[in-house]
Amino acid sequence: ALRAIREDRTLHQQLHEENKQWLMSKMKDAEDGIGFRIISTYRHVAKAGGTEAAWFDLGLPTVGERSLLTRRVGDFLRAEDVLVSRLPPRRVLEKALRPDDNEKPVGEIVEAFLKYPHLPMLESEKVVREAIVQGVRDGLFGIRMGDEILFRVALSADDLDDGAILVRAAAIQAVPPPEGGRAVAAGPEPTAVRETAASACSPSQPSESGIRFYKVHAQVPWDKLTDVVRGVIGPLRNDGAELEVEVIVTARSPSGGIRESTLNQKVRETLSQIGAHFEEESDP
Repeated sequence: ALRAIREDRTLHQQLHEENKQWLMSKMKDAEDGIGFRIISTYRHVAKAGGTEAAWFDLGLPTVGERSLLTRRVGDFLRAEDVLVSRLPPRRVLEKALRPDDNEKPVGEIVEAFLKYPHLPMLESEKVVREAIVQGVRDGLFGIRMGDEILFRVALSADDLDDGAILVRAAAIQAVPPPEGGRAVAAGPEPTAVRETAASACSPSQPSESGIRFYKVHAQVPWDKLTDVVRGVIGPLRNDGAELEVEVIVTARSPSGGIRESTLNQKVRETLSQIGAHFEEESDP
């Protein structure tokens, strides 16, 4: 309706200057609020499951938030460990192979994660390939390519085509390799096994133990907070860490000053909505 008045030249010319300014102000308020109203309305997400859909409530957005709906959904699903950008190699074995499966083509494993709703939702199929690469490097399983099994070697995700075969470590029974770093795998058809020199000549070392405690105090640009959630909070949550997050905001406005209505109706109201605990508040 406001746009119709503005675009009607005859009507718009008849308005007093004060009314024209009022019209533009109302239009700006309405347009600025559309995005916030959309993300306030569409706040429930359904994800297909094995037998029924799982529902998630994104909650009310913070006052004045203007995030795109797709980005808000993505950030929420990452924070809830529903959408993952990193997959531990052991979960590939647990989720994609049956207990009696000793091997499976990489293409079928990738397809399974993209196809079946009970498996973790991935940002891209490269997440699976990178997990397989890590598993090969750590000795959790090997990869058969042609007549050769790669085991405890460094690969890249681009090296894995759909025809490569993932093989459980328990199924790779290799005799000690001769000089040159190659060995013959026990089985009906001997297959070459390629390992790194370190792993071929010495017992496998236990994987690096996880860090039990991590704390960081950093100054972050105000427009990069979403990146902190995506690149810091999300990965720590994905590793199963229990998180406590403290936010310190220092706002200075030497010219016009911060309006009291902004503090009461937006800042404090938002903190109250999200259940924030006030450690300290200074309003000189």
